Order: sequence, then C-alpha cells, then structure tokens
Amino acid sequence: MRHVLLGTPEAAAAVAKRLRSGASFVKVAKEESLDAATASDGGKLPTSLYGEVIPELEEVVFRMRVGEIGGPLKSKFGYHVLRKDGESKVSLEEGRARVARLLEKQKLDAHLQSIQTKFPVEVVDEQFR
Repeated sequence: MRHVLLGTPEAAAAVAKRLRSGASFVKVAKEESLDAATASDGGKLPTSLYGEVIPELEEVVFRMRVGEIGGPLKSKFGYHVLRKDGESKVSLEEGRARVARLLEKQKLDAHLQSIQTKFPVEVVDEQFR
C-alpha cells in the first residue's frame, strides 16, 4: 500500500486525477505528500492487518483491488490518495503476535478513555496544545 497525504480536498482530488491518468505514484508521493515518514519512500506504508490501519481508511483499504487507486479519503491527518500494491499472507505465529498487540492496545485505549472521562485534563500551556 502506498499513499499521498494532502492538506485540502481540492489538492487531493487533483492528485487523484493525475494518478488515475497514469502519473507515477512514487514520484507524486515524493513531491506532494505531507507525510514526511513515507514521502521519501514513494508513500510506501508497512503491510497491515485489519485493525492496524487508521479507522477512516480501513474499510476502503481492505476492499481495494491490487493496482487500484482509492480516494481522496478524509482522516484526522488530512486527505489520503491510496494505491494498493499487493496482498500477502502472514504466518500463523506472526499473525497471533500482531493480533495480541492489537488487543493489548485496544484494552489500553479503552482504559485511558475511562480515566479521561473521570479526570478531565485542561491544557493551559500553548506549547502543549
């Protein structure tokens, strides 16, 4: 999976149009993406299991066909244009370990949310907002 992260829906629509008309995804991601962590590698994202992708993209990512360009999709980070490069299977052992990490993270997130509702925090220092 590869993606290009953009700041506005107009920019994302323009990039999606360029990519669908045959522009090099790697080149466009390097030039246009706001995601510094993946832009230098042509927008390449790590292989992900269901639950490891941000929720706004999850439904689309796992329904896409190999080679398909999806988006623009809005998330809390901005607007994404995606391309599915391939699919691969993980071993049973690796799958178990990754699912266990996902479940542990979900438990921790639920616990933190319950604490946040009991003890609201107000950030007053502008530096930390």
